Amino acid sequence: MNVCVSQRTKPYIDPVRYLDEQAPNELGEILIKVTDGRPDVRLTGTLVANASTQRPNSTTWSEISVYRTKRNRYVIAEKGLSSNADHNAFCSVNVARKLDHIAEHLGYTKLAIQIYRQLDITEVAIP
Repeated sequence: MNVCVSQRTKPYIDPVRYLDEQAPNELGEILIKVTDGRPDVRLTGTLVANASTQRPNSTTWSEISVYRTKRNRYVIAEKGLSSNADHNAFCSVNVARKLDHIAEHLGYTKLAIQIYRQLDITEVAIP
């Protein structure tokens, strides 16, 4: 896992690690450390959307990251992060075969709406 720095400059553990020397928006190999009991996920892809509830002085926050794989599938990483070293990061991963299927995993939360805006999704079907 990567040790990152929050807006408060306190270190936290990010379950997403870029294995290549790519910028997040460039194609490369990515390892996601999953904490919900399922295997970790390794993919070759690009970060296409990211949303966070992190605010100045927040000690815990949620993030959603969406990656497009080289086979045009969408990997959705939902993370719970903390700047408190005593709290473990949480990360769960889902996969959507098509962009318009990500709503099945994200629903209609404030973070999901931020993701939809970044991906130019103007209408979602909630199952």
